[in-house]
Amino acid sequence: MKIARVLLNGVPRLCVVDDKAGLLHPLSSGGGQLQEILTAGAFDTEEPVALAEATLLAPVIPPRNIFCVGKNYREHAKEFSQSGFEAGAVQDKPVDDFPAIFTKPASSVIGHGAMVEMHPGVTNAVDYEAELAVIIGKP
Repeated sequence: MKIARVLLNGVPRLCVVDDKAGLLHPLSSGGGQLQEILTAGAFDTEEPVALAEATLLAPVIPPRNIFCVGKNYREHAKEFSQSGFEAGAVQDKPVDDFPAIFTKPASSVIGHGAMVEMHPGVTNAVDYEAELAVIIGKP
């Protein structure tokens, strides 16, 4: 089952996605938060809507900063140390003993096709990487 957070008629909604039929089935419960739907384990849907009528949003908007782990595998750590973007990179030791821990603000979470804010007063470059989270079960 696929659940998406979409903008329908200007209102963010959670919907069950039916790819084959090209339909969304808006959820009528859960308060609009994916965590509530998953915790409840059951839900009701409303009349289906054409998938083409919706704009995909970020699946979850976190209430606070997101903790991230960087340089968490050898090839990435080596690539990053040679990129010129890592402060304090040491040429004779391209891989650190520990991964990098950092945060991203909740405002950095965007939906498919959404505009990436450049923040020209802070930086003149945007990294090409993306982060991915997958829910593989529930408590």
